Amino acid sequence: MKIMDFLSKKAIVTDLKSTKKEDILRELLEALINGGEIEKRHRSKLFEALMAREALGSTAIGQGVGIPHAKSDCVDKLIAAFGLSRKG
Repeated sequence: MKIMDFLSKKAIVTDLKSTKKEDILRELLEALINGGEIEKRHRSKLFEALMAREALGSTAIGQGVGIPHAKSDCVDKLIAAFGLSRKG
């Protein structure tokens, strides 16, 4: 499987505004919602799932890269957003 098999082209944020983990996750969720990949009504549940996963251990992999992820019954397929922080 290649990342382009599940990365939503409609959920690519090339200039993240947020700097805190929680806010970045919200920003990426919004990108998925705005891209039509997930339903707006699931926003809170998905955010809670992402935060619960982060509580188990950081999904940071080093050099400023993180791959936050979670499972949820709100989503019926593997889907991803991409965010780049120009500020670092």
